[in-house]
Amino acid sequence: MSHRPLGRGTVGALLALAVCADPAFAQSALTDAGSTLEEVRVTAQKRSEPVDHLPLSIAMISAETLRRRGVSDVAGLVKVVPGFNSVDSGYGTPVHFLRGVGFFDSSVAAKPTVGVYLDEAPLPFTLLTSGVSFDLERIEILKGPQAAVFGQNATGGAINYIAAKPTQRFEAGLRGSFGRFDRTDVEGFMSGPLADSLSARLAVRHDGGDGWQSSYTRRESLGRKDLLQGRLILAWDAGEALRLNLTVGGHSDRSDTQAAQFHAPFQQTAGGFFDPRLIGYQRAPARNRAADWGRTVPLKKDNRQAQATLRIDHDLPGLLTLTSLTSLVRFKEAYGQEGDGTTLRLTDFYITGGIRSFTQEVRLTGTFGARGSWIAGADYEDSRTHELVRQFLTDLTTAHSFDRFGLPPIDQVPQASDGAYSSAAVFVDAALPLSDTLTASLGGRYT
Repeated sequence: MSHRPLGRGTVGALLALAVCADPAFAQSALTDAGSTLEEVRVTAQKRSEPVDHLPLSIAMISAETLRRRGVSDVAGLVKVVPGFNSVDSGYGTPVHFLRGVGFFDSSVAAKPTVGVYLDEAPLPFTLLTSGVSFDLERIEILKGPQAAVFGQNATGGAINYIAAKPTQRFEAGLRGSFGRFDRTDVEGFMSGPLADSLSARLAVRHDGGDGWQSSYTRRESLGRKDLLQGRLILAWDAGEALRLNLTVGGHSDRSDTQAAQFHAPFQQTAGGFFDPRLIGYQRAPARNRAADWGRTVPLKKDNRQAQATLRIDHDLPGLLTLTSLTSLVRFKEAYGQEGDGTTLRLTDFYITGGIRSFTQEVRLTGTFGARGSWIAGADYEDSRTHELVRQFLTDLTTAHSFDRFGLPPIDQVPQASDGAYSSAAVFVDAALPLSDTLTASLGGRYT
């Protein structure tokens, strides 16, 4: 199946006069900065600006705050970002909401309405955001539509993860934690110069643990955690006006999937076959950890992702900066999912799929007036997705629809989908502070 836009059009033009600083942000920024009144700069609009010049609702969370609050993935941002919510679709795909705006979709091809970025490089599918949260400098969250600068995948807002960068002198660090169910979280990094103008940073994290779900019909557990993440950043100052950054990273997720809890059976089709084992199946007890599952499919992930991003910044005369941002992401998944909470073959799924996504952005930034700034650029995306969902349903009522004709029950139903996405856009955005508390902003995008 090929997905194409319904014609060409303009995605938004926005003129806004707004109070610049979000009080909640200002409070957090001063606290994280040690209660000093130093100028805080962010890159939320793809250009470095003082936060009090932005006509946006923005939250900036430091790495120290993330560690202190125990935020280790995108879903954990609910602890520190008012208005943000994240839910698990039940089939491996997270769904993010900002101010109530989100789109619930469990497929591999799910496009977000809250855009997630790593150092401004887009992660254009929700599944690609799973392994981004480690070794960070900060996170910037923009609330509300960001279509002018970030495009249609940011109608609810945008989340930009800023990775910790290579340092000019050698540094290294290691931290870890241990908790219930033998949960371990170990993260380490090394950073420093490789040559006079070349520096590097290598970071690795492993999040592991034993099963937390317990079968109430036998002595088995489920819910083991095995997530390995890594990232290498190379920073090269090729001259006074040219800077290159190459980021290569990825993750491997071999964790268990979660089983459902069985509460009651119901018959969707009148008459016909109804498995007596389901009618008498023991209901799940009123305990959060209690569940049951079968052995039809392995309830374990085999998900892998790799991403490479090359950023080139070239300073031009007139306080202009030309930036090129090239990114390639590859993702593969394979996992089983228990959907009915019983040992029967009712809604047992085995899902395989993959994503390949290439994005390219070129933009020019500059200043005007005393404090105004502007950005103009173009971006392009070419992505391919594939997904095969096999449902094993031998014991389900509908699997016996042809029993009356002497035919065997249906064992499994496969569903395959392929997606092709291609888009190009040009955009422009400008902001001019009119006073210490008022900024005018004008932006537009044509896709």
